[in-house]
Amino acid sequence: RYGAKTFFRLYLKGVVEKIKKLYFKKVNVKNET
Repeated sequence: RYGAKTFFRLYLKGVVEKIKKLYFKKVNVKNET
């Protein structure tokens, strides 16, 4: 069982990773064209 802070931190980490992946995909597409 997590405390609220720990859970929030883990959630934020996951969101940041998703955003990074999407961002890098966009950057790669831009560079290819």
